[in-house]
Amino acid sequence: MGGEALTAEDVLTAVGEAAGRAAGRELAAWRRAHPQATLTELELAVEGALAAARAQLLGRLAGEQEAAEGAGRACPHCGAPLVRRGRKPRAVLIAQRAAPLRLGRTYWQCSSCGTSLFPPG
Repeated sequence: MGGEALTAEDVLTAVGEAAGRAAGRELAAWRRAHPQATLTELELAVEGALAAARAQLLGRLAGEQEAAEGAGRACPHCGAPLVRRGRKPRAVLIAQRAAPLRLGRTYWQCSSCGTSLFPPG
């Protein structure tokens, strides 16, 4: 351990590994509770566990993208600098997920014309 800073790839790898371990524990507990499960029931349990891991990874990736886009953000209408106005919840519909993914996204407002927006995506 040379005190090197973690890269974004290191962080995402760690989040992915943690999400995978959590999904594995969830499935092991489910399997113990359902030893006679059918293939369809097993498939649904796996999909549910993977959906939770997918949501965790997507949330992390979206947060990192948002942070990268935040520097030097300008109003799309007048070009003036945007100012952060806090974080607000946002529900995003994504493929492979019946319920919306809930993200905390930074809310921006133009310092000149007052236009307000969430980052794209």
